[in-house]
Amino acid sequence: MSAGFAYVLAQSDALLRLVVEDLIPGLTFDPADAAVCVQSSRRGEGVTDVEVTLPGQAFIVLEAKKGMVLPAESQLRQYVPRCKRCDCPEVLLVALTAIERVTANVVLGVSEIDGVPVTGRSWRWLRGLLATAVASERNHHVRWFVSEYRSYLEGFMGHDRVFSNLVYVVSLARGKPEGWNVSWIDIVEKHDRYFYPAGGKSWPPPPNYVGFRYDGQLQAIRHVDGVEIVPDIRKHFPDSEAGPDWGSHYLFTLGPPIRPGHEVRIGSRVQRSARVWCMLDTLLTCDTISDALTETETRRKAAGTV
Repeated sequence: MSAGFAYVLAQSDALLRLVVEDLIPGLTFDPADAAVCVQSSRRGEGVTDVEVTLPGQAFIVLEAKKGMVLPAESQLRQYVPRCKRCDCPEVLLVALTAIERVTANVVLGVSEIDGVPVTGRSWRWLRGLLATAVASERNHHVRWFVSEYRSYLEGFMGHDRVFSNLVYVVSLARGKPEGWNVSWIDIVEKHDRYFYPAGGKSWPPPPNYVGFRYDGQLQAIRHVDGVEIVPDIRKHFPDSEAGPDWGSHYLFTLGPPIRPGHEVRIGSRVQRSARVWCMLDTLLTCDTISDALTETETRRKAAGTV
């Protein structure tokens, strides 16, 4: 993915101009002077995905991530020393993900790290620039490469999630969030919404399905019809303003419930509020969530995906 991006960026002057001019408005440069590197490694400073160097003018690091996952500040911080050594007046760290620019800037939580500016861009943004580059690229051979990468990107965007049959099974507590007048269960059952923190290691990128359990058993499986990242979840629910500000969250719009045809208890492997991944059909055919988890692990191990 990042290697393909680096290749078309190095080949297409039109795309390079569009990318750099968007990231650093007003910068004039000769594409012939640019150096584009992929997977550059320096001891103690991590491995960058894509680097663009305009000698004496600018140094840009683009960290590419699949889906709605942003690089951690600690990862970006590793790249700061090379930014400061480049001897360029313009330096920039860019998180390239499926998250739109404004939201990414909010979720990143930082606009600079030790004086190096940080920003976000999306694969959708890149897809738009590729379309413009295809139209303006004069070299037929290069235009073909840019067009092919654009087609690849369109096929890649979101498909891993959309076609997954894995269900993220979570526990819903009885009661209400602090300061709210709607219960955790009613948020799902009556409002067809669900949310959890965006970023960090405790919660995954948005799944395709979420399974909800309470009262000791699986209650329903819901398809994720839509997802967005919101900086303040309270603004999306009535009578919740008195609650604490929890920061940026994924907010899901849920499809109709898929209810098991028989009682699916938790079982011995799933403890308290533990969250687990199970294949959709296992949750509908097994007697317990624990059995579904075991069957899912067996299949994934046999397929070499774990």
